[in-house]
Amino acid sequence: MNFFNKTAEQDKWKKKYLNLLDEQEQSEVSYKEKEDLLCKTIVRLTIATAGLDPLLDPHLLGIRDQLKRLCHR
Repeated sequence: MNFFNKTAEQDKWKKKYLNLLDEQEQSEVSYKEKEDLLCKTIVRLTIATAGLDPLLDPHLLGIRDQLKRLCHR
């Protein structure tokens, strides 16, 4: 009977591990979706504000270029 308890205990931990792994993968997907949305929003904001201030434009362009590189990897 001790043998069966070990197997049941191992199955319990294996199931718990696999459930946690699934949760982690779902969290990563959700995080990536939110990150992509944030990048797109900032890029669009920099495009919308372009031309309003000539001193600010080069900085906005730099931010946009960096985000495009980082968000499209």
